[in-house]
Amino acid sequence: MDYELAFWLGLAALLSFADWLRAMKAARRSEDLATTRVRSAAQGYVELFGMTRPPDGGALKAPLSGRSCVWWQYSISERVNEESFQQVRESSQPFYVEDATGRCLVYPHDAELTPSETKTWQSNKSAAFEDAMGALEAQYQTPRFFCSESILLPNVRLYVLGEFQTVRKAPHTLDRMRERLAAWLRDQRKRAVLDVNRDGSIDAREMEAARRAALLDARREVGTEGGTEDRMVKPHDGRPFVITPRVKPTYVRERHVAGKLSLACFVLSSIGLVWVLAQ
Repeated sequence: MDYELAFWLGLAALLSFADWLRAMKAARRSEDLATTRVRSAAQGYVELFGMTRPPDGGALKAPLSGRSCVWWQYSISERVNEESFQQVRESSQPFYVEDATGRCLVYPHDAELTPSETKTWQSNKSAAFEDAMGALEAQYQTPRFFCSESILLPNVRLYVLGEFQTVRKAPHTLDRMRERLAAWLRDQRKRAVLDVNRDGSIDAREMEAARRAALLDARREVGTEGGTEDRMVKPHDGRPFVITPRVKPTYVRERHVAGKLSLACFVLSSIGLVWVLAQ
């Protein structure tokens, strides 16, 4: 009996069975959940459907192509003197999913994320790759790179399945203090009040007193502010966290297809294992 072949067939059967269970559970969870609106979403495991919107700072730029996006991932590989080098990076900045009732921040870390587009190409050394690869390619004169870049475009439909949380926004007191102090120093009337000894300048002692007053003022302001933030994150109990530009029926159908393929692989691997053990 070929023990090595039996081992690999058994491992293939075990992994494919686990993949089948995972795909069926994901499809069943999605089928059992009703799509909810952002405004009426309950705390916990929900699904949302809306449009991708850039973060407050504006749309991101994909590092290699420079295209506008809300999420990116790239891979750069090279082979030099029989050695392979690869670097993979992706953005972790949150972006919004927005429907008719409101918008929700989506934190893509550890998500099963399907990009809008993926492109692969081969290129010689260029400035874009120098920024991405750092000192790695500087060791060689004319390396060639195999590049892959995936992006999630802004203003496209998005299906998100994950844990919905509403958290209280915490303003940064020190930032408010600095803003308040800078505004006081620009205001001639307020500056005159801060100049206790009336010598026309703010010395170190007066500046320290102004900082304490600005800090107290900032704390009072922060204490009276409310405001909450809705966000979608990876579930803490290990349930699937899905971000995809496909609509829900398409996602469910893909899970069923993946489950059937895994089940077929399990059956074939099991038959092969039984045949090998019978020899």
